[in-house]
Amino acid sequence: MKPRISVFWVAIVLAAPSLLFAQETGTVWAGETIEFVLEDGADHTLEANQDRITESVWITRLNNGGQILNLVAEGSPTTETSPLGTRWALGTTADLASLEFDTFRGAVGRPRDAVGKDLVLHIVEEDIYIDLRFTAWSRSRRGGFAYERTTP
Repeated sequence: MKPRISVFWVAIVLAAPSLLFAQETGTVWAGETIEFVLEDGADHTLEANQDRITESVWITRLNNGGQILNLVAEGSPTTETSPLGTRWALGTTADLASLEFDTFRGAVGRPRDAVGKDLVLHIVEEDIYIDLRFTAWSRSRRGGFAYERTTP
């Protein structure tokens, strides 16, 4: 007996192949763009000096010249993993399917080199993707930085 393929299934495959290969991409925040600014020398422990993006990610920076960190998950940043709970890619959410995500440093190299580049921030726990662009990065252990990012 020969196997039979239903005309229905052939029509589905031909009409909508993306249904068979679709991947869950989480939630893309494409709302209004806001700016977060951390002034040089600011106290990172104060709520006003943290970008509390979600319950699991609060981005800030210490005044010791390091990189950004997620204050919810870590007390100080590490070159290899900070900010914990996040993944980063060069590009925009318009190209989400083709982006390769890495740690912050893996994506941008030196943090000061991130200024002016389009990035996508992936908040892992909530599976949220955010377009983000750094506009400033202070040197000489001052701790300041600024970026613009999308909202829900």
